[in-house]
Amino acid sequence: GSLMRGMERASFISNPDKARFVSSGAARGTLYDAGAFPGMIESANGSMGVGEVYELFDRETFFEQLGLIEGYWPDHPEH
Repeated sequence: GSLMRGMERASFISNPDKARFVSSGAARGTLYDAGAFPGMIESANGSMGVGEVYELFDRETFFEQLGLIEGYWPDHPEH
């Protein structure tokens, strides 16, 4: 949720060199407490989760940078 428009990290994904907003989105699933970050598994009888859909221009670089922003370092996966 922190990357969605209007949230504290929205500027990361709204950079036109990284991504383009496509539309709002929704998926039905079951939410799980995965510690610092929530998780969801798609489920036809789960609750509706809402979010946003983006076209990423360089997925590999995007997710490397996002990992750093979110506190993930490949050399220290325990973080």
